[in-house]
Amino acid sequence: MKYFTNEWFIKYYLADADRYVKKSKCAEVKDESVYRSIYNKKLKYFIHNERSMEIYRSPEEELKRIEEYVNEEGISNEERVRRNKYREIFLMKNEHRLNDGKVFEFDEEIEEKIFEEEHKQRIQLFGFLPPHILEKIADLRVFAFGYATEEVIELLKPYCERMNKECEEIRLLAYDETDDAEDYLSERLDVNDYGEIYLTDIIEKNGDVYLKFNEDDVLLVKNGEITERQSDKIYPFRTEIPYTGISLVRAAELHRVDGLFELRFNILNSSECGCAEPWYLTVRGTDIKDLNPVDPRFCFQRDNV
Repeated sequence: MKYFTNEWFIKYYLADADRYVKKSKCAEVKDESVYRSIYNKKLKYFIHNERSMEIYRSPEEELKRIEEYVNEEGISNEERVRRNKYREIFLMKNEHRLNDGKVFEFDEEIEEKIFEEEHKQRIQLFGFLPPHILEKIADLRVFAFGYATEEVIELLKPYCERMNKECEEIRLLAYDETDDAEDYLSERLDVNDYGEIYLTDIIEKNGDVYLKFNEDDVLLVKNGEITERQSDKIYPFRTEIPYTGISLVRAAELHRVDGLFELRFNILNSSECGCAEPWYLTVRGTDIKDLNPVDPRFCFQRDNV
């Protein structure tokens, strides 16, 4: 049984709908001019924020600024240690850019496509709200930007509370079953923590399966077999390069079936332009080992498999 299904994630996202929206008069009626005004305002803000990201600035100039920040006179030793740590993180994240001297050009056309696609996805998501709420929403496009009437917000509260309860019950069942399965592994993996990380490669070698995450962490599935893989596309996500696309592990669960371990992932592919595709990956084997046993959310460079 899969616990973290695509349907579960729809409910999980909808469970926050009452906190996502705020009361606004612009949500009272459907008006194309109001919608276009909101869209353009939100787009302008989105472009401004994306353009200001560190990746579009010269890494050499940014490092120079950081050096001045670290060497500022009159700060405490504790503060200098903190700033040095920031410098180390910058050097680690931008190693390739500093070596190559690359400065990436901001692509406003791609960013506009990403904005448009993300808005479409929010509209599609909120289209799963129950009919008694949808019929009270004047313009779902405006709602997807975070605006609603007081009536709609009041209707959302009990619905979201119910969705939160249902999702939490399923989450706890998944966590418990995963914890029980981990007791039979040669070493615990903390599979429940393998969410919100990036899958970057799958390698089948010598009868085993290697799963690579964040260009660093590697899981080895001994005597591995891929029993389910709904997508052949895996994006080689790199933080220092824009528009690479991502394959985000939204959730993972571990099961013990007929003496074997089944590692099941719910993954969301997002293309260079923000197009989203959810898919499942299941790998079965006799044991699973972490070849780089560090917290999967904080990975560092390692040799390739």
